Amino acid sequence: MTRHVFLDETKRHGYVVAAAAVPPGDLAPLRSVVRGLVLPGQRRVHMKDERDSRRREIAEALIDAGAMTVDARTTAMTHRDGRLRCPRPRSPTSMSMG
Repeated sequence: MTRHVFLDETKRHGYVVAAAAVPPGDLAPLRSVVRGLVLPGQRRVHMKDERDSRRREIAEALIDAGAMTVDARTTAMTHRDGRLRCPRPRSPTSMSMG
């Protein structure tokens, strides 16, 4: 099944790559959910700019909207080492969706 995959990374506590895999038919409703999460004065939602409680709220809204997520973590201390150590799919379709 074709899915759109959105990736982000953080280096705050080790190295974490997170992905949300979204079927094409679910893109418009999910984009609507994300637009609804943008607060007055914000141009976009970005987790690095949010309090922990707000991060949980955003994550719960995305999960409730049906976004499937996958993450990979490593304790590598450098950005380069973290990218090399995290498992990466060869293509979006090779990601586990279960």
